[in-house]
Amino acid sequence: KHANMTEQLIRSVHLFSKNPIVVLHLGSRAPDSWTAQRFPRLLLLHAAPMGPDAHRSFNFNKLRSFLISRARVGVELDSDQFVGPGVDYMFEMTQKEITANYSMPIMPVHFYSFTQADTPHNVWWQRFCPDPPACKPHSMRWSHAHPTWTFWSLPFVGRWLRRHFRDELLLATTGNGGLHLGELPVSEIPEDEDLLNVATWEEKGTKQWCKFDNDYHEFVDMLRWNPQDGNHTTTGDIASDPKFYPDGAAKAFFTAHNCKDPAATAKMLDEIKSRWEKGLYPPSTITFKGRFWASGSELRKEHPELPCIF
Repeated sequence: KHANMTEQLIRSVHLFSKNPIVVLHLGSRAPDSWTAQRFPRLLLLHAAPMGPDAHRSFNFNKLRSFLISRARVGVELDSDQFVGPGVDYMFEMTQKEITANYSMPIMPVHFYSFTQADTPHNVWWQRFCPDPPACKPHSMRWSHAHPTWTFWSLPFVGRWLRRHFRDELLLATTGNGGLHLGELPVSEIPEDEDLLNVATWEEKGTKQWCKFDNDYHEFVDMLRWNPQDGNHTTTGDIASDPKFYPDGAAKAFFTAHNCKDPAATAKMLDEIKSRWEKGLYPPSTITFKGRFWASGSELRKEHPELPCIF
């Protein structure tokens, strides 16, 4: 099943992107159908998986892939995703935003705002929320683990993998206003998404993408669009939260996730391709406040208060 899911992802890149796709293969044999003739922009990278004695989540292979792919600019995709028209915009934005002066990966805002009140027993809150409910050291809304990166951010990735794999300890310290920020055993952070969020907070990250990795069921809204609709859409925004996004967050339908049924994914890709070629698909899929926006700069000009970027 995972091979079939990944095949639809590879196919979507060949339909809607001009860039290559690097697939990290951790199995014993790749599908024979993944040929250079069928997928000329597929780079299949074979690697040994982490063994059971590593006592780490399989999902940390995602961060390993950033390092061993040697990509200068990357948009991370899971096997249960596909890409849609406009996805290459994220490569342009990634090169613009991740530089020597801001050398961290950037993740999209999560559809749910995980806070100390939601998950009070998570180990990191002793460091990032010693003062509930204010949680002043918690400086950014929870992000979804679909980061983009450039070579400038690879030291960040390597540094935090090292801290996790070597069981390093973030020592207790004093934050702004004299707050006591508790120690944090990095290896007790269970998943890649957790680690990326904690690492971004710890290193004072300030950039977050608007939501470009929406549930594939939401792509139905794009398939319902017709030219007479213009820039009007009924697509809802990412839910608001009182601290970071009081007015919600924007979306763009550049990638889909939660694509667990390869047959359903293949059917949706066929429909997107057909409507895109006939001019029956939105020219831009950036949405906010009931309308489509031609570009991230147009959205920013109208809504400079929006914390996330496109």
